[in-house]
Amino acid sequence: MKTIVIDSGHGGHVTAGRSSANAVVGPGGTLEKTLTLDVARRLRAHLPDHRVLLTRDRDVNVTLGGRAQIACRERADVFLGLHFNGDRDPRVQGTETFVHHDAGHASRTFAGRVQRALAGATGHHDRGVAREELAVLSPAQHASNTAACLAEISFLSDPREEQRLRSPDYRERLAGALAGAVREQLGEPPRAFGRGAARALEETAAPAILSFTSDAEVAAPGGTVTVRWSIVGAFSRLEVWPGMQEQPLAAEGSATVTIDPENVMLDGTVLVVLIATPVDGSEPVYQPLSVAVTSGAPAGAEELHASLGAAPSASGAEGAPVEMAAALDLPSVQTISYWADLISFRPPATLQTAVPARDASWFFHHLEGAPGSVSHGAGDVNLDFYPVHVTTMPDKPGGGKYTPEEWLEYFRSNINDFIDTSYSRFAPYSARYATGSQDAHWTSAPPGPLGAIVSIDIPAISILGATLARDDGSVCCARSRGDQWIFATLHTTRDGDHPVAGNRQFGFIRMNDGSVAFFTRGADRATGILNNAPIANYMVFRGGHKLWQSFQRGMKSMVDARGGSATIKPPYSNRVWWTYVRDLAHSPTVAWI
Repeated sequence: MKTIVIDSGHGGHVTAGRSSANAVVGPGGTLEKTLTLDVARRLRAHLPDHRVLLTRDRDVNVTLGGRAQIACRERADVFLGLHFNGDRDPRVQGTETFVHHDAGHASRTFAGRVQRALAGATGHHDRGVAREELAVLSPAQHASNTAACLAEISFLSDPREEQRLRSPDYRERLAGALAGAVREQLGEPPRAFGRGAARALEETAAPAILSFTSDAEVAAPGGTVTVRWSIVGAFSRLEVWPGMQEQPLAAEGSATVTIDPENVMLDGTVLVVLIATPVDGSEPVYQPLSVAVTSGAPAGAEELHASLGAAPSASGAEGAPVEMAAALDLPSVQTISYWADLISFRPPATLQTAVPARDASWFFHHLEGAPGSVSHGAGDVNLDFYPVHVTTMPDKPGGGKYTPEEWLEYFRSNINDFIDTSYSRFAPYSARYATGSQDAHWTSAPPGPLGAIVSIDIPAISILGATLARDDGSVCCARSRGDQWIFATLHTTRDGDHPVAGNRQFGFIRMNDGSVAFFTRGADRATGILNNAPIANYMVFRGGHKLWQSFQRGMKSMVDARGGSATIKPPYSNRVWWTYVRDLAHSPTVAWI
């Protein structure tokens, strides 16, 4: 029994190292990453008497180094990468195979066998075997016994070839040809493969989305677009989000999606997602689709978020609050990148240790949730942004103008004067509960507030000023510097679980014209069973929305009253499917302790 590693190119929805999520999309929307996975699964089924490993068996991306490491660790006899080619000219067609410049005799021989087999199966022009500096094929990344090559099976950019590739029979022929090349490399005679086994593969393989397209790239708010899809493999449920969840959907079909103005994202797009639930109930497979909207993006959002997502300056100074956004190469919908740092943010290890040291029952909430726990994040992710544009800074009592850093510090020290306290009231935890002065540094200059715990008095239900129920929460100042601070939510003795798990940032951005935008921005999910009940979940985020709108009003009022000038920019608040957010933007650099 030999070890064979099959690497189906690309995958997932984010770039992993130098491995792009999906390199080629056919004219009809067929995805390269899905074709490579399907052929890889079929090839594995053709080799039942060998140990066949797939570098991925679902829609995820693996780094180039990670793909090679699997083969190296297992001392594979054969490593075969599967890809489909593309060209701007839809008439270009052919089959070619690659080896590394430093490839040995075994790899070159294997590549020749793969090339002959595929050229015969496709009937396309034989483009031969080429040598390239492909990291995934580098002999330095593989065991000395491994024969490694990469096949560009055909050009998916050719509409006629795309139609052929949508046929399971054609993909089965490709897999059979590749199996023959592998067996030849291993010194074995070719073997027949019955259609019965192929049919069984069709019926049991996990679902993979072959294509997901829209009839229009741009639509008007309130209008409709028709989405079409094709899916291979078995699924128990198929949905188009938003709006089609209750309709039974077939493996190939179409649906009409209304462009709800409420779903317009900050970049002026609406996100549509095809979701397939596997028959075994495991995690859904999905594919996003972005439709541009002719109008409806919040006014001013483009300029503000261009600044938020900007890379740090060439001097190395931290020029933008969002340090991670520029490092993420996100497909299609860029909106999620505006919150990537908050989605990924975890308090430093020193604070994770200090909080339970203060009280053994205290802990930080995990945005990503925790198995078996209701004290961490669950459900959809709230992503919000509440900006106030200040064109003239307010006057200082002793003369002169506040600097943005001074004004942000004034706001932090007097936060209750800037908000409607009928929604929430902030106080150092030790002061509110008279436990000492542990949190007095909350009012000191940055980075002094770091580690301070703040209690939030939240009247969850009140009528005529009388509080009937409470849902208080605690937060820790988990980052503090001159241009921003971040609150991370906590479980504490007196306040219990915070209503949400996640992170909220307060800060400012210097605009290109010299003006300043002050803002609060959050990424969080509801905690606990009750807060995730539909009505309660709505109330939790509705209450937060009203609180941060009051911040905008208060910020403008306080600036204007002190000789400055401020304008409220339209806020943004939306709930996004966690699986999508996790795969696109959850890249923490700090481990939970």
